[in-house]
Amino acid sequence: MDHLKTVTSSHDTVHCSIELDVARSIRILHIEDDETIATLAKEMLEEQGWQVQTCDNGDAAIEHISGGVHYDFLLIDYDLPGVNGLGLVKRARNLAHRARTPIGVLSASAVEAETREAGADVFLRKPQDIGAIAETISRLVRSPEIEFGYVVVVCCNQLRAQRDLGLRVFLEPAGVA
Repeated sequence: MDHLKTVTSSHDTVHCSIELDVARSIRILHIEDDETIATLAKEMLEEQGWQVQTCDNGDAAIEHISGGVHYDFLLIDYDLPGVNGLGLVKRARNLAHRARTPIGVLSASAVEAETREAGADVFLRKPQDIGAIAETISRLVRSPEIEFGYVVVVCCNQLRAQRDLGLRVFLEPAGVA
């Protein structure tokens, strides 16, 4: 929704604004060894316009979690080959760049208390909660459709325009101008 509108106008100054609304895509790391669930979850999340990186075992997940790629949400299966989901949650919580990243654990086992104790923000039961994954992520990730709505105000002093354009740009949060 880009548009230009005149706010005020006088002989020597023109004020106008451009509103830019850009939705930020959410980036999710999904660790799941069941190919059917991994595919289903990826499709559901990508339908939201989100980016999904998947891996199928705990050992590979450690590399992703420890790496520098930004993720807005970690969705971790509990029962994984290699390092299990609890180990991954604990590892993530001990890393400075993942300590505040929302984490959800997905499992058919009744391990909710253990996952919360390890540091997970939410526990989802397989298969009944699979349909609620996107809603849960939206709720946990701050402003899931963050709009970088800035009003760009451009002022041009027309008396000086021939000599030097005298353009000034002010960034103000949308709705302030």
